[in-house]
Amino acid sequence: MTPLAERAERLATTFAGVNVARRFPLLLEVPLETQVRSLLSVAVSAYIFASLRHSYPEQSLPAVAGWLETYRELILTLVNRTPNGRLEPKREVALEFDMVQKCVELIFGGWQLDAAVDLMQFPIAVRVQDGRPDPSIENRPYAT
Repeated sequence: MTPLAERAERLATTFAGVNVARRFPLLLEVPLETQVRSLLSVAVSAYIFASLRHSYPEQSLPAVAGWLETYRELILTLVNRTPNGRLEPKREVALEFDMVQKCVELIFGGWQLDAAVDLMQFPIAVRVQDGRPDPSIENRPYAT
């Protein structure tokens, strides 16, 4: 068996009891329950907003409806955002980042993967992507 076939078999075995929406050889799409998805969305939003407040302490940034669009340009220049869009966890936003981590742990715990998984790597990566083409970023090695 080839290494890729072995990995595909291991993935299929690991997620055997999980509701999978779509299967690809080395990727599975697993739908999240509405409640868990909402909780994760709130945690990620809190993390991004805390990063925004930390990056621009001199500005008044009220939490308004549509704040992601309102503060779009500021979010794209967060001090803890890498050129590839990853939000690096900083001490000042550790509580909000930990909330995201706990949500992910809750999701994986709900899938009951403990018996099939020996090790999971944390921390997770939260990325903020603009969606607009930017050749200066896209031509970088390992650009996302």
